[in-house]
Amino acid sequence: MQEVDLICCRPMTDCHVGQNLTIPVRLQTGDLLPEMMNPMLPNRRLFIQDPAGYSRSAWMRWAMIASVNGAELDPFKQPTSEDLKNPPLWLTQAEAMSQAAFVLIKAEPSFDNVPAEMRGICDSQYCAVALMLVGYSLEVCLKAMVIVKEGVEAYSEAERKYLTHDLMKLATFIVDLDTKDIATLELLTHFVAWAGRYPDPGSRYIDNTTVSSNSRTESNLGA
Repeated sequence: MQEVDLICCRPMTDCHVGQNLTIPVRLQTGDLLPEMMNPMLPNRRLFIQDPAGYSRSAWMRWAMIASVNGAELDPFKQPTSEDLKNPPLWLTQAEAMSQAAFVLIKAEPSFDNVPAEMRGICDSQYCAVALMLVGYSLEVCLKAMVIVKEGVEAYSEAERKYLTHDLMKLATFIVDLDTKDIATLELLTHFVAWAGRYPDPGSRYIDNTTVSSNSRTESNLGA
C-alpha cells in the first residue's frame, strides 16, 4: 500500500455547505482507508467538535466520492441547485430520516421534565414527531423518484409544483395504489404538514378542518 501525507480538507469560505468542517484525510491506495482517517465513514468525534459543520457535510462528502470517480465536481465550491438534485443525496437523506424515526419509535422517554399528568400528552406528540420523520422520508423518496423519472432539468423547471408535503400528489406517478396505500399517504401527510411539528395548524385551517383530520388542504403548510 502506498501512503500519502495527511491533509486537512476545508470548504471554501463562500460555501455554506459544511463550511466550518475540517476533515482529516490520509490518501492511500490499495486497501480501504482506516476507519479513523476515512472521511466517508461516520465520525461522531467530528460532530462533537463541530455539530453544524459535520451535519452540513453531506454534499462535500458526496462530491468527493463523485470527483474520485470522474465527475467534474469540486467538493469545496458552492454547489448549484442542479448539483444538489442528485438522487443518491436524496436517498441517503431519506435513509437518515428513516433511521431517526426508527430510533424514536423504539425509545420510550420518561418525560421527567414535565408533570406526570402531562406525560401522556408529551408522549403522543413525541410519536407524532416519529411519524413526521417517516412521512418526510417517504416525501424525499418520492421526489427523488420524480427526479430519476423526469430528469434534473425537467424537475427544476417544474420545481414549484413539487414544493408540497402532499404525499398523494407526489405519488401520482405510481400506478395501482390500493386503499391501504392511499390511507397511509394521507395519514403521513397530516403529520408532515403540521401535526408532527405544531399543536396548531393555524386558525384559518381550523375553520375548514378538524385538528384530527388528514385533509389535503393541510399539505402545503410550511412546504
